[in-house]
Amino acid sequence: MDRFEQAKIEARLKEALGEAKALYESSKGEYLRALQRREDLGSTHPDGALTHRQALEKRDWALGKYNQALLRFNRFILDGKLPEEPK
Repeated sequence: MDRFEQAKIEARLKEALGEAKALYESSKGEYLRALQRREDLGSTHPDGALTHRQALEKRDWALGKYNQALLRFNRFILDGKLPEEPK
């Protein structure tokens, strides 16, 4: 693989990493707001519990995507291995 191709792959992986990080940060903010709402309504209130659970699931999904993007970027930078596309 030549330097130009390597730079293109690195840029693509860096962009995917930035997008995944932004998604995670946004999801984390939603989760924290839902946590506060649950505390305001009480942990047994159906609206607070549902909102909290949905925000937690979204945050966990986004964290998984961010983790995948970070691993793919690191494998390419550190090992020079072409990363597999996520499933």
